Amino acid sequence: MLGEEKLKRLLVSLKTPKKWRAMDPIEIAESLKTLCDHFPRAEVAKRLGINEKGTLWSYLRLVDLPEEIKQHVREGRIGRDAAYRLTIRLNEQEQKAVADAILKYRLKSDELKGIVQALKKRNPNMSIEDTISLTLKARRQVTEEHVIVTKIEDETFAVLSRKSNETGIPVQELVKRTLTEVLSESGLSSLRLNGQLVFLTLNAEDYKNLVSAARERRIRLEDFIDALSRKGDFKLNLDKLKSKISIEGDSQGAILIGKYIACDGAKVGRPISIISHAHGDHTEQFESALSLCSSILMTKETKSLLVAEKGGYLNLRRNLVTLALGEEYTYNDCKITLLPASHILGSCQVLIVNGDGDRILYTGDFNYPSTPIVETDVLIMEASYGYSDCVRDRDQESLIAEFINIVKTTIEKHKSVSVIAHPGKIQFLMSRLRSADVDVPFLSNKKDLQWAQVYEQYQMRTGTVFEMRTPDALTVEKSGNPHVHFYRYGSTLPDDGHVRIRVSALGAHEAIYQPHEDYYVIALSDHADINGLTAYITRSGAKLVIIDRSRCELAETFARHVKEKFGIQAFALPFLE
Repeated sequence: MLGEEKLKRLLVSLKTPKKWRAMDPIEIAESLKTLCDHFPRAEVAKRLGINEKGTLWSYLRLVDLPEEIKQHVREGRIGRDAAYRLTIRLNEQEQKAVADAILKYRLKSDELKGIVQALKKRNPNMSIEDTISLTLKARRQVTEEHVIVTKIEDETFAVLSRKSNETGIPVQELVKRTLTEVLSESGLSSLRLNGQLVFLTLNAEDYKNLVSAARERRIRLEDFIDALSRKGDFKLNLDKLKSKISIEGDSQGAILIGKYIACDGAKVGRPISIISHAHGDHTEQFESALSLCSSILMTKETKSLLVAEKGGYLNLRRNLVTLALGEEYTYNDCKITLLPASHILGSCQVLIVNGDGDRILYTGDFNYPSTPIVETDVLIMEASYGYSDCVRDRDQESLIAEFINIVKTTIEKHKSVSVIAHPGKIQFLMSRLRSADVDVPFLSNKKDLQWAQVYEQYQMRTGTVFEMRTPDALTVEKSGNPHVHFYRYGSTLPDDGHVRIRVSALGAHEAIYQPHEDYYVIALSDHADINGLTAYITRSGAKLVIIDRSRCELAETFARHVKEKFGIQAFALPFLE
C-alpha cells in the first residue's frame, strides 16, 4: 500500500497542471497500480476523482512499458500521451523502435497516431521500421527562409557611427564584420541597413547557426546583432547596470537583480527567488521566499538537501522549481540559467540575461579552478578568502590524501577520530573515506545523517551512519572499537580522547599542521583563494564586479584590490553607512 506522504503527492499530481506535479507519469502509474492491486478500479477512480476508463486506464497501461522507455518518460523526453500510444497494438520491439523515432525525429502527435494506429492497422505485414520511414517521407518538404528585422540600439549605433567616421568603413560593413563568425557569405550578402534597422534573409542553415550562437551566449535572438555590434569597443553603461543591482541586509542579505529577482534571499514584490546552494548563510530567508515568491529556483540536489534539512512538506510546495544545469528559465524579459559551481552538492552559479542583453552573473560560493568560468558583463561574487595572504600552495587532492592517511593510521592504532567540518564537507569526507575502504562506523548529528542519505541518493557513498545519542550510536561508542565522529564547525566536542581533525581553511596559517598532539588542522576549503577569485574576474571579461559584503567582512578590501590592480570597476554591497 501507499504511505500517507506518497498518497498526498499522488493526489497533488493528479489535480494540478503538469509543470507543478510532484510525481512524474511513471510514478503516478505505479502508484495507481499499487492501489488497484488492493481495491477495485472503480473505487480507486471514484476516491481519486478521476475517470476509470480514461485517466486511470491510460496511466495503468504505462506500467507495462519497457524500462528504458519508462526512463525517457520519467525524464520528460517522452510525454504521457505519446507513451500511452506506444501501448496500443505494438509489441516490445516495436515500442522501442517507435520510442527511438520519437526522440530522434521529434514525431508530432498526428505522425505518432499514424504509425501506431492507422498505418499499422492498414498494413499489418509492414515492418515498424518501414512504417516509420513511410511516415517521415510523407512530411512536407519545404525550403525554409527566415526574414529577420531587428534594431541596433541608440548607444550601439552612436559607437558604430563614431568608428565609421574614424575609419571610413560604412556602418553596414561594420555590422557585417561582427557577424562573419556566425553567418555564411550568402547570409551576410543579404544584410541591409536602413537607419538603425537591420534586415536579413537567411536559409535554414544560417538561421540555425544564428540561433545557436545566440543561445550559446545566452542572448535573445532579437538582441543578438546589437550585442555583437557593440562587442569590444562598446563601453557598457556602468551607471545603468549599477542601478539594477543591490544587496539588502547587513548579514546574509538578498542579492537583488533587476525588478524581479532575489538570489539567496527574498523581498516583497520580487516574484523570483533563486537558491545557489543549501548552506545556512544562503538559505536564511528561505521561509520568507516560500511565502513571498511565486517561483523559487534551485537544482534538484539543493531541493533534496533542503527537504532533508527542513522537512518533507517542501515536496508539496508548488513554488519550488528545480532546474537542470544549463536549462533556461524565462520570466518576462529575463532569461535565467543555473550553471555549475564547485562548492557542495547542488551548488550553482546564476546567469541572468535581461531585456537589454546585459549578462549578470552571481557566482554564489565557489572553488577554483574546478568551477567553470562564465563570460559576463557584471559579476557578483563572494570573497571569503579575498585577502592577500590567502594563497594556497597545496592542491585539494593532496590534502584529502593526508586526511585519509591520518584517519587510517589512527584507526590502525585502535583509536577513534573526531572530524570537525562544515555541512557538505562532512558528507564529502565521508564519501572519500568510504572510497578509501575505511569501513568503521560513522556517527553524526541528525541533520548531517539526513544530508548523508541525500549524498548517497546522488551516487556519493557514505555508507552506514548512526545518529549520535541513539541506542545504536551508544552501542558503537561503548564497544571500544574505532569509529569516526563528524561534528559541524563550531560544535562543542566532548572530552573523549579521540584524535581530532579540523578540516577548514578558516583561520588556518598552514596547509596542514598540529597545534598539539592528537589534534590536526587541514586547510581544505571549498572556496577560491585570492588567486582563484582574481583569475575568475579577469577571465570572465566582467566590466563591473560587485563583492557581497553581507557574507564577507573583507569585501571592501578585495574590491579595492581588484580596482587598483586590474583597472576594473569594483565595489562592495551593501554600502557602509
